[in-house]
Amino acid sequence: MSTLNRLSLGLALLLLSATGGWTAPSVEGAVSAVTTQAIKEIKLDNGLRIFVLEKPTSPTFAALYQFGVGGAMDPKGRSGIAHLLEHMMFKGSTTIGVTDAAKEQPLLRHQSDLWHRLHAELDRQATPFETPDPATIDKLKARIAELDTQLKQLTIQNEYDELVTRAGGVGMNAQTSNDFTQYFVQLPSNRLETWFALESDRLMRPVFREFYAERDVVQEERRLRYDNSPDGQIFEAQKALLFNAHPYATPVIGWPADLQRLTVEDAMDYFRTYYSPSNCQMILVGDIKSSEVERLAKQYFAAWKRQSIPRLQVTMDLEQSGERRRAVEFDAEPKVSVAWRTVALGDQDQAALELLGRVLGGLESSRLDQSIVQGERIASYVSASQTSMRYGGWFTVQSAPLGEHTNAELESAFGREIARIQESGVTPEELERAKVQTEVGRARTLNSNLGMAQLIGGAVRSAGTVRWLDESLARINAVTAADVQSVAKRYLTPSRRAVVELRKTPGGAKASRGSENSVDQHGGFVGQRGQRHSTGFTRLIASMRAAPKLEFKLPQIGKEVERVVLPSGVTVLIKADHTSPVVNLSFVWLGGTNSLPVKQLAPFEIADSLLTEGGTQSLTAKELQERREALGMNFSMYTSGTTCGASFSSLKRTFNDSWELAMEMLKKPRLDEARLQTIKGQYIESMKRRYESPAFGASTIISHVLWSDHPRFGYTVSRREIEAVTTEQIRHGWERFTGRDNLFVVAVGDFDPPQLLEQIERSFADWRTAQDKQRIWLTWDAVARPGVYTVDKQLPQPAVRLIQNLPVDRAAPDADHAALEVLNDIFGGSGFRSRLMERLRTGEGLTYGVSSSLSHQGRPGQPGTLGVSYQTKQASVARSVEIVIEELTKIVNEPVAEAEVAEQIESWRNRFVFGFTNDFSIVSRMLNSELDDRPYDQAKRTLDAVQLIKPADIKRVAQRYLNPANLSIAVYGTLSEADQKQFAERFSLETFQRDEVFQGGFSDPPPSPPAITQP
Repeated sequence: MSTLNRLSLGLALLLLSATGGWTAPSVEGAVSAVTTQAIKEIKLDNGLRIFVLEKPTSPTFAALYQFGVGGAMDPKGRSGIAHLLEHMMFKGSTTIGVTDAAKEQPLLRHQSDLWHRLHAELDRQATPFETPDPATIDKLKARIAELDTQLKQLTIQNEYDELVTRAGGVGMNAQTSNDFTQYFVQLPSNRLETWFALESDRLMRPVFREFYAERDVVQEERRLRYDNSPDGQIFEAQKALLFNAHPYATPVIGWPADLQRLTVEDAMDYFRTYYSPSNCQMILVGDIKSSEVERLAKQYFAAWKRQSIPRLQVTMDLEQSGERRRAVEFDAEPKVSVAWRTVALGDQDQAALELLGRVLGGLESSRLDQSIVQGERIASYVSASQTSMRYGGWFTVQSAPLGEHTNAELESAFGREIARIQESGVTPEELERAKVQTEVGRARTLNSNLGMAQLIGGAVRSAGTVRWLDESLARINAVTAADVQSVAKRYLTPSRRAVVELRKTPGGAKASRGSENSVDQHGGFVGQRGQRHSTGFTRLIASMRAAPKLEFKLPQIGKEVERVVLPSGVTVLIKADHTSPVVNLSFVWLGGTNSLPVKQLAPFEIADSLLTEGGTQSLTAKELQERREALGMNFSMYTSGTTCGASFSSLKRTFNDSWELAMEMLKKPRLDEARLQTIKGQYIESMKRRYESPAFGASTIISHVLWSDHPRFGYTVSRREIEAVTTEQIRHGWERFTGRDNLFVVAVGDFDPPQLLEQIERSFADWRTAQDKQRIWLTWDAVARPGVYTVDKQLPQPAVRLIQNLPVDRAAPDADHAALEVLNDIFGGSGFRSRLMERLRTGEGLTYGVSSSLSHQGRPGQPGTLGVSYQTKQASVARSVEIVIEELTKIVNEPVAEAEVAEQIESWRNRFVFGFTNDFSIVSRMLNSELDDRPYDQAKRTLDAVQLIKPADIKRVAQRYLNPANLSIAVYGTLSEADQKQFAERFSLETFQRDEVFQGGFSDPPPSPPAITQP
């Protein structure tokens, strides 16, 4: 079957099974026609287009809408306005987020206008063109604070977020690109009208509250994604090399100086210009009816007025006439990125360039991976890809040198491999592997409502029609080896290169010019929940509660899922799922490395990679990679403390061959010595780069503080230990823990269950038994080491992590566990509705995001953990920590509002179904419950317990388990002098040397470990 037929048929299988049945098409054209029919388009008189795919596999749906406007449309001097507007669209409307008194308050508009003008003057005082007057700034801040108090009485914060939370929404988010802005969420299927009511309200009647605090949030986002990140620095520099006058040269997030002067009027003008129904497409996928969608669309959006959209006049750059080059200095290991300007969406060369990317550096068997990663071992990784957008595109090759090798060596290698393709072309086998990977990517999207919505949205953006889903695949299928060679010759020429080289420079990270002058705008309000609500909020809540109850039945063993113990001793949990042409299995072996001495752990740091990549008895490592990609299958292995395992996925049409290959990888591994040396080099290189991620850095500091003296948790493998690992150590380790008698299998997908069970039994019946099936759970005492601990690194946005060990495990009463779940959601675990997000982000604009986690279900002797993580600019580290401790102290000492608890319980109840939207994850959850000694319906029991929680329960567990005085606070970055002084007044303050914390990449404690021997 041709690649086109495979891909189209795969999509048709999903679409037709979703609509009630499937009949094999007699000709190729029938597949395309049926696909088009399955996605229904609804068009209103105002130009709004809505695309609906009915997919009743779970009682949920995904909703997405997009506007044809992005960063490329930002006016000069107002870069970032499209993205900032996206943030403002979550701030409510004239009916949601405002009190009844405010609607009748004639001074509201005057007060709001004055508030914005005062903020604008505060901005002006902070610009480098003015000499700030401290007295003037103090007066402005005092007047703004006075207006804040007045406006606080007239507004209600975050009602939009609360409504989505109560409705059971998950994954609510948005994104802005160069060409489009997109908003999306997933909801239970009985919340369809709620979605229409909410979205029509904010699209037709938005109010941009908390503008200046949110503008600060965007500046924090910029620091996070660009100033703090070596990859962000590379990306921004490369776009500026590729494009000059073209709007793609300007970052979507905006330049810092532009962001600082954006006003609420700029956002409203942009909204009125581009947010027209004629510039919008909506996509809904899931357990919904297109007829109901059409009815609701007319009811809620017919009154949305159409407006003319100005056409973007794109200044196209002149043809590049010579190589462009830039060096980025950053405290990170070297990298190099080479890019070429190519083609826009829909160009006849787009498909060939996409496949060229896979052949050159986008597959494990790609040219560059085989040459510079596996062969010469001068690179730790390599990637290549084509990006096409509405007004242009680019082709990128990136890599990082290994060991003492250099960026210059990598550039030279890029040139050699590109020249080979330009001169000799690609092989039919390479091209077919690249096409199969496109098929695999598409097939894996079919089980996700949101993934399908994104796919449909991309087709509409690309060509204005869902037919692009088939047409794009037809273009991929039609690409020949000659086409790939042709585009390599045409576009990847030396004179058209744009090269960015990252050079390691200690202390090289700096804030973008202009961001250091920003002034925090405290424009948000944090108030008590449930004291008041808008009439719009009350109306929507009543509507939700009047909606039909969701019909959902928890899958059960022996009914929807079968549990079978085969004669070989293998236990299988199996469920057929014919919604996509894919088969997924997971394998779990009881027993893991916790039964080993610490000095025998080093081989297991890299065993997974060698077992997965090291070849088989009949295939070399290279041949194995090529075979896996040709089949479109995956089989990867892992080891952990109490289990070992593997994951398997395959296209249905290649399942038998993929299964045989997976069994050979498992039972007859080659463990290639040359591949082991490559994997060692990659691991050692990753050790050197451990300090590059700020978030990882803060977590590493905490681990060092709590566990540096623990005989096992404090162990970090050294370079010397990795270099000493042998293939025999890995072979003996894997054979020690795996066998047929301790094996559990989850099988879900497009198969016949009796046939698959027979195949599993046949494959494992004569396999060995495990030598070590011990499951040892490590225990420890709760550790309290309060204080502030830092590792100095010049970062525009230090990373902060706060941790407290909790004296709680699964032996605690069920009511305690349920109360801790709700407590965490209230504190920091529920996204925008958490107290921490309201204080740190919405209220003061100090961070792009903050979250808390609370583990409390460990086995007896395994204490729980409360953790808080975020990043904030250097000037606000101490202030942000103070806020976190304030909120934690309130949770402990003050009663929570009944409405606050009720909101999170309602959210729990309504979003519960999202834990059961994918059959493979459902059955995997069942197995995890069994292996964790839990009942299969543990999730339902937790939900039942959560629904009984009262405010008194929250205070009880908070006082029983939480203690703000025991927090360990890690800061990865450089503290300001003021913050050092502030911390020292309240905490013990200790600064570690980098090498002391990031062990393994910098120091090598002797001696080498002993060899692992058979027991």
